[in-house]
Amino acid sequence: MDLKRKKDVILRHWMSNLMNLKETRDKYDLLNLLEVQGRCIPGIGSREFIDEAVYTITELVKKGYLQLEDLINNGGNSTYWGVSFENITFAFTDKFDDFIKEQTPNNNVDDKEILKLSPELYGIGIDLKALWRKIYRFFKKK
Repeated sequence: MDLKRKKDVILRHWMSNLMNLKETRDKYDLLNLLEVQGRCIPGIGSREFIDEAVYTITELVKKGYLQLEDLINNGGNSTYWGVSFENITFAFTDKFDDFIKEQTPNNNVDDKEILKLSPELYGIGIDLKALWRKIYRFFKKK
């Protein structure tokens, strides 16, 4: 498999598509992943694009983020932009969900600044609740 782009760029690109796939589709396979992506990136042909998606799925299976399903009769043959390929069906693992939660910024009150500059005592105030939550999360992860 000859990949034109750097492997870390490929993984970042397809991770966002995998998150979108998980949110919008019921069936998790290579064809649906390619359909979620839509068109190919300029300068990369259909075959290379499929190879990138297969590379991403393979790497994420190795890392434990995805699990291949039905290895004997996987997904059959499919076509994407005129290129035939063997479809791969997979499932998301809890490790994938945990990774996405870590990477996704949380818009809750928990993420506000601990040290805030506002007209309180000489322009500096400490949000003790936010500080406590940060300390709690730090020790909970370990």
